[in-house]
Amino acid sequence: MPDAWDITTGSSSVIVAVVDIGTEYTHLDLRNNIWAGIGWDFYDGDNDPSPFGTDAHGTEVAGVIIASLNNLVGVSGIAGGWGTTKGVSLMVLRAGKGNISGNDIDNAAAAQAIDYAAQHGANVINLSWNSLLPDMAIQAAIDSAVTNHNVLIVVSSGNSNKPSGVNTVAFPANLPNTLAVGATFQNGF
Repeated sequence: MPDAWDITTGSSSVIVAVVDIGTEYTHLDLRNNIWAGIGWDFYDGDNDPSPFGTDAHGTEVAGVIIASLNNLVGVSGIAGGWGTTKGVSLMVLRAGKGNISGNDIDNAAAAQAIDYAAQHGANVINLSWNSLLPDMAIQAAIDSAVTNHNVLIVVSSGNSNKPSGVNTVAFPANLPNTLAVGATFQNGF
C-alpha cells in the first residue's frame, strides 16, 4: 500500500458503497470520509444504517476501505485520504444483522441496497458476504448496476474456511460481472 499511496490516497469524488450489516459511520477513523447522504438501512427501513448492537463486520470492512491515513487514530484504509484531506466517500447501506453465529444478509434488502447505490452515484459497491444459494433479485440488481450505471462490484469470494484444495467461489462472487477477492493465511494456504 505505501507504493500505491505515493500515487493516490483516494479522492472524495469516488463513492464506494458498502452493503453489509451496518457501519458505525460516526467512528473517529471513518467519519471524515462518509458520503454526504450517509446511506440507508434497508433491513429496518430507516435512515440509520448503524449496526445492531456491537456487530462490527460492516465497520471493519469500511475501515479497510476508508479509514483516514496518518491521523494518529486506529488503522489506515486503502483510500482514506491523508491526515485531514478526504479520501473516497463511503455510502453506508445496511442489509442485515449480525449475531454471535455470523452475519445474516437479507437478500431482498441487499438487492434494494445495490439498486440504491447504483442510482445514487456509487462508483464501487462492496459486498463482503456470500449466499449459499443464488438469488435472482441480487443478480438482477448487480446486472443493472454494472450494465446501466457502470459500477464496479467487488465481492468476497468466500467467507468460510474450506479444506485445502477446495476452490469454490460463492454467490454472488461467481457472477461474471463481479470482481471476486480473497485472502490467504500467512503461509499462503
